[in-house]
Amino acid sequence: MEFIPLSHRSSVFVSFKEYILLLRWKWGDSVKNTNYLLIGKGRNSGEVLKSFENCPYVVSCSCSKEFLWVNFKLPVDHKWWLEGAEEDPVNTLGLESVEVFELSRISGESAFSEGKTEGLLSIAPCGSDCLQCPLYSSRCGGCPETVYFGRNETK
Repeated sequence: MEFIPLSHRSSVFVSFKEYILLLRWKWGDSVKNTNYLLIGKGRNSGEVLKSFENCPYVVSCSCSKEFLWVNFKLPVDHKWWLEGAEEDPVNTLGLESVEVFELSRISGESAFSEGKTEGLLSIAPCGSDCLQCPLYSSRCGGCPETVYFGRNETK
């Protein structure tokens, strides 16, 4: 299969989504996924970022000036998708250069962002004591894992 340039992806992208849904329906979660980081460089990195925002395989994406970082979680047999972008970044993504790295571990979703904090600790997991911190009384609302979170009216 050939990597489809983003400008021509809309109809193919829908069928690709359907294909993955069928895979999940047929094999459930037994499909092995691997994490990849795509780092790209190009003047249009912001436009490329927008094209990835709703991709079901994107864990997170961000850009700054001409740089783009996209974290993917893909089935192992779909690595070719990213390899195509790495081999020909100009014609696939419209970027000057692309590098893809397989990641052994991703740690990014915090318990707070998933709504799973309990706020029972007196000392934050990082070792900070909110009551002793000068920022707690001026700018910070406290760590979500501590009993102090949200108790302080920040300026």
